[in-house]
Amino acid sequence: MASDFNKVNTGTYDIYFGKMPGANELGLLYNNETLMEVIDLGDIDTYTFIANVGETFDIQVTDISESGDLFPRIELYGPSGGNSLKYNKGEDIASIVHTSTEIGIYTVLVRDAGNSYYATGEYEISCVTDGDNDIDGEDLSQFAIDYSNGTYPYADVNDDGTIDDDDIVRFAREFGRP
Repeated sequence: MASDFNKVNTGTYDIYFGKMPGANELGLLYNNETLMEVIDLGDIDTYTFIANVGETFDIQVTDISESGDLFPRIELYGPSGGNSLKYNKGEDIASIVHTSTEIGIYTVLVRDAGNSYYATGEYEISCVTDGDNDIDGEDLSQFAIDYSNGTYPYADVNDDGTIDDDDIVRFAREFGRP
């Protein structure tokens, strides 16, 4: 149920929802790539990326809106779900540096963290990894797309009829990673 805080006003509203892990509204984050996006009133944006055990990554969100009102907050969720692994917020920039402890698909959530959560605006998001555990990029990209979309045959690596974390582990092994 949704209602006005004071229970006296009426109007239209939007509800934003992201199920962790795996919410992927705006696609994959790639190493050394910067994307521009917009936070609408009350909006949450979600992205995913794949990391191997021991890989260190730095994710940064920067307010680039003309008003400068956006107070970015970034949250990181691991492949197993549960509470966020890390979060950070900042007046103009929010960043997280994390070393992965499990192989799989990580989820990034971006939203406004101002006092009233009313700010909107453009932002940039980037993800930089140390590259120590890179799997072949072209194959990894196709696998990630198929895995997140639930399409066959590429993502069901172990041919068990489901697409899950076991497929990621097997995929990594087939490309020479433990």
